[in-house]
Amino acid sequence: SYERPASQEAITAARAFLTECAHALIPDKDADGLCSGLILHLTFLNLGLVPPLLSVHIVAKGSNVHAVSKRTAIAHHGPCYTILADQGICARPPITDDATMRTLIVDHHLSDVFPEGAQVLSAARYEPVATSSTLAHILCRPLVLAAYGSAEISEQLEYLCVMGTMDDRGTTFRWEPPLHDMRDCIK
Repeated sequence: SYERPASQEAITAARAFLTECAHALIPDKDADGLCSGLILHLTFLNLGLVPPLLSVHIVAKGSNVHAVSKRTAIAHHGPCYTILADQGICARPPITDDATMRTLIVDHHLSDVFPEGAQVLSAARYEPVATSSTLAHILCRPLVLAAYGSAEISEQLEYLCVMGTMDDRGTTFRWEPPLHDMRDCIK
């Protein structure tokens, strides 16, 4: 099926998280991270989230989301919900010291350990391993189409998915099942 790059249970739980609300979006700084972050950002806007309620934090080169300075910067915004896109996964404390903040991780890096209390949507154990952009596209596309139904927004999401995937996998990546066929988008 089209949604095989992660478990159906994890995708359903992640969609529920997105529709509940998000306040902070923290994508990685490479193209896959930025594209997955943009897919999530467009989804929030199309689901009706008011832009001033969404903070986007780009982690500086040479740092990571778990660094004390980054955790402090994230906590400064006081988010109730935080989404990490393509940040890599490791066993760490929660992203902030606020025990009420919920975190969703959308990622494709292999790990068996996660930040404490985080909800994880990972493609790492599903072949072919989808990039974070592809995973974000699979997660968000049905939500946006249900709310907005526009071919234009669907094309934007596909373009971002392809750009992020090409950054991680190269221009010869084959869009074969179970992944959605994006060859028309590349033309």
